[in-house]
Amino acid sequence: LVLLRMFRVSQQRFKWRCYRRAGRFSVVKVNALDLFGNLFGNQGGGSKTTEGRTSPRVLTPSESDFVQPLLQSTFIANREIGVCYQMSVDGDSASAFHKRCDNAGPTLVAAFTNDRVVGGWFPTEFLSSDDYKESDSDFLFVAQGNTFARAADTVAIVEKTGGVGPVFDYARGGPQWGATPPGLVIGPPLSPVSGGITGLDAEDTALGTLRTAKSTLGKNGSQYAYTS
Repeated sequence: LVLLRMFRVSQQRFKWRCYRRAGRFSVVKVNALDLFGNLFGNQGGGSKTTEGRTSPRVLTPSESDFVQPLLQSTFIANREIGVCYQMSVDGDSASAFHKRCDNAGPTLVAAFTNDRVVGGWFPTEFLSSDDYKESDSDFLFVAQGNTFARAADTVAIVEKTGGVGPVFDYARGGPQWGATPPGLVIGPPLSPVSGGITGLDAEDTALGTLRTAKSTLGKNGSQYAYTS
């Protein structure tokens, strides 16, 4: 019994080290990207009825099994969740992303990169503001697997430490959690961004693609830390 217990503990530690390594990468290709939110009502902020936006799709059972446990600590827990954006359907440009997700309320982001899923809770809605907001309620996650069904049992939560910090809403890119170094960036803009600038330069020039992601989870200086 003692040997069996030691084996189980060692196995758990080994798996946890694998999760930590899975959360650290420089720049990788994003194979699939989905955003989920409370899109069927007005709870939680956002207009939900932005002109030109098609109706949100309801979650599949495997998506729900993955998403709902991650939302339990948020204010949209146990509400009806829909798919705000799906890269394979809506396109991989920053403009396609913001067309679907701006004014849609807070969202959970999930990006598939080869054999893992990385993402996080974005507690403010996207507005293409080229600005940031301070938050202490956002978090990141990493899981092993190339489908929601395979990844659902391996999710490791990565919480923000040290109080409030920024989450970024770039008109020419995707979501970014943290700064210097960021915890996770999906679709960084292709040129520097000046906060508060909107219009042609901000929206139509040097658009990023959401096909790339970068993470510094677990590295010194990162504001996000694993919970166990």
